Amino acid sequence: MEYQYLIEKTQKLEALFPNVLDLFEQEIQQLKQQHCLDSASALSAAFEKISTDGRLLNIGIVGRVKAGKSSLLNALFFDGENVLPKAATPMTAALTTLSYGEHFRAQVEFFTVEDLKQIEHNANKYAFELKKITDRKYAEFASRPLTSATSDESRVTAHITRQALQEIQSSHPELCASHDQYTRMQKSGLTLADLEYVGVIEPENREALSTELLNYVGAEGKYMPFTKVVHISMPLASLKDISVIDTPGMNDPVQSREARTVELLKTCDVVFIISPAGQFLNENDLEVMGRITAKEGVQELVLVASQIDTQLYGSEKRPHLNQTLENIKNSLINRATSTLKNLKQHHPEVGAVFDSIIRAPQEHLLHCSGVAYGLSHRLATPETWDANETKTWDNLTNDYADFFTLQNQQLTQHSLALLANTDNIHRKIEAVRRKKDDIIREKMQVLVARKNQVVAEFTEALLRQIEQRMTLINSSDLDALAKQSAALKGKSNILDKRLNRTYRDCVEHYYREVISELNREADKQFQVTRSAIGDQSTSETTQYTREKSGAYNWVARKLWGGGTETVSKTETVIHTGPTSVALKGFVHEVGEKLKEASVKQHSGLEIAISKNVTPLINEILEGECEAVMIADVILSVAAKLPRQTFLLNISVPPELAPKGRLKGNAADEYIDRADNFVANVRRTVYDDIDHYFSRIKSTLPDTISSVFVAELDGKIQQIANQVENSTLTLDRLQRFAAQIQGVRK
Repeated sequence: MEYQYLIEKTQKLEALFPNVLDLFEQEIQQLKQQHCLDSASALSAAFEKISTDGRLLNIGIVGRVKAGKSSLLNALFFDGENVLPKAATPMTAALTTLSYGEHFRAQVEFFTVEDLKQIEHNANKYAFELKKITDRKYAEFASRPLTSATSDESRVTAHITRQALQEIQSSHPELCASHDQYTRMQKSGLTLADLEYVGVIEPENREALSTELLNYVGAEGKYMPFTKVVHISMPLASLKDISVIDTPGMNDPVQSREARTVELLKTCDVVFIISPAGQFLNENDLEVMGRITAKEGVQELVLVASQIDTQLYGSEKRPHLNQTLENIKNSLINRATSTLKNLKQHHPEVGAVFDSIIRAPQEHLLHCSGVAYGLSHRLATPETWDANETKTWDNLTNDYADFFTLQNQQLTQHSLALLANTDNIHRKIEAVRRKKDDIIREKMQVLVARKNQVVAEFTEALLRQIEQRMTLINSSDLDALAKQSAALKGKSNILDKRLNRTYRDCVEHYYREVISELNREADKQFQVTRSAIGDQSTSETTQYTREKSGAYNWVARKLWGGGTETVSKTETVIHTGPTSVALKGFVHEVGEKLKEASVKQHSGLEIAISKNVTPLINEILEGECEAVMIADVILSVAAKLPRQTFLLNISVPPELAPKGRLKGNAADEYIDRADNFVANVRRTVYDDIDHYFSRIKSTLPDTISSVFVAELDGKIQQIANQVENSTLTLDRLQRFAAQIQGVRK
């Protein structure tokens, strides 16, 4: 392969250098630095990283609880066996990763002390908010006229409690999740100390693994309330070069897990958005989809309408199964297009993430049926079917008797495969795999071309240097070189004054430019980010009915359903996942841009010194020293000036971690925190620029004349030694040049 040939070429070059280090070491090192020549080992590591990192296919699974995520994963990777337990509620759903391993193994991460404190804090806040709502409901009730129906205290209490629970579930779902989680933890009777020696599962087979996992992620699992993340690895061919991220449901009570979920999804090459066909892309789906953010490179988004078998009996039904499926799919496509267009219009913070689906929904929508897949694998053993499979089979045979019958298993298997649709889902995964392979090849080709160019430019410059050295040796004699050394030392005082003054002028100009350029780059980045943050704020208007106070309105409600009014409420809404990722990207981009600017300015300093100092030295020495030697030494001295790298060490604070979809005061507070964070970053960046400037001033030398004189005199002595042994030196340089030419071919 091309990259292997490049590595071999570099190894051959490296093997030549030790033979001429006594003649040419400084020049070789200087050219290596100037052309950024990589070693053969560094090249090999770079190509290996592209190949290894690029080969792993990251698959994300997104969907609300009971959407069929576990059923799909079991069908795709475990032949329909229920290896992954189903979550009963959003709070019992752990973040799960699946990957290949030499043995069956599961590693469980439990909630940390900080996580538990957060859950307890939010559970207490839930109790406080619930009491507030309940007290308000009682106050509203007390203002109404007393009747026989309202004098039953137990009925009134039950009614108010039910209303308060409904309201807090609607207004503070994240607090409800924390309350549920905390209650389960309290009932378990466990503490973190009890979890110290558990959490690692090393079973003999996948059946045993599935059984043991129930302790950690099953609805009634002993350790389930404390399970945060589960990492599962298995020696299954279906998991080779694959990593699967199965995300928990919405309203995650722990921000650290929600933040981890968003970050992991950002690495995914294909994300399957699972939504039950009967309630396709409802509000809960849109909420969990808010975790998906844009990714560079391959990122295929696929809508999967799960439980498609439940939709075969409604208005879309046709005599032929294929026709029914086509009707259902067209209906789902229309629903997907309108829903995602509306989402993007009202929530611009999601950006262009779903544009590919909006443009061509038919290419990004698939259906599936876990129960159909299970039936197909156990068609010959009906006694093993569970209640849901039995009911599904009865419905299929009653309504589509021509397609489902035990008397024609070939036809039945074909029909079940149409519903399960796992082959098409596998084909979608393979299509993404091919895209990744194409990108790997493209990256390899680009890197090979760039590094080949570097080697070509390096060897060309090296050959020029060899030729110049041979010319210098042929044209010099020992007496002339001795005079050059004497002239250099004789004019060292003049060099001290004029060379150092020119050098200081270059440095002062560099100081001004580095401050100006870094501040200018920072201003540009902040302006872009301010605009982006401003786009995050959207609003949502909801209407609800409330009861009017007063006796007349009470009578109206009793007699004809009147006594109410419709109230509109407009609140800010934000999907925090994309916003949090954007803020992290902003910090990274600012740091990278300022780092690039600092490197560029230092390179500019080296060029300015060479440009201004070289002719000055020629003038002072009146042509008594070789111009080539002077230029080489100046470049060497400038390249040795200490560099300072601009490093920005800022992280996004925990309060700006992804928190799902926020509404009302919570959304306003999040946006305010984001604005304040950007403002604080700006102040920090300006302070860091000042500190960077101080470090530069403290490390750059005040003068360079003494270093220059010493290096130039050393170069003269080196050339004198080579002239004294000119026959041998020229022969070695000629052979070195011929060997380099041989490597270049």
